[in-house]
Amino acid sequence: MRRAGTIIAMVVVAIIAAIDIFLTTIDINRYRGSVQDDLTKRPGRKVTLGEMHLSVIPFRFVAHDVSIADEPAFRTEKPFLQAQELGVSARCDPAPSQRRVAGCTVDGQSLRGYSLRQGNWSGHPQP
Repeated sequence: MRRAGTIIAMVVVAIIAAIDIFLTTIDINRYRGSVQDDLTKRPGRKVTLGEMHLSVIPFRFVAHDVSIADEPAFRTEKPFLQAQELGVSARCDPAPSQRRVAGCTVDGQSLRGYSLRQGNWSGHPQP
């Protein structure tokens, strides 16, 4: 019984190690352009990403030197958000169609907010 537990533990460790090696060999930076374009379309603000990588434990996507432009109505040159590192971890659900964000970390951030006379803030999308 004890031997079976040891074998199962070794198999689990080997699988995790194989997944980690697989993820480190994938160059996700080649997808940077399409990821930036998709992220720019959703809020309507230019998103810029630096070096990107994946990690296994916890399963998360990490991007360095992240910048999100301000709302176009504010006509400012400075970004709404700048961060040295942005990490997004995902929760694995049984149904592959259900992707959920489990957490988001932002390190070294600079967040700017502006107000227009109409009472709109740069952090909220304009109608």
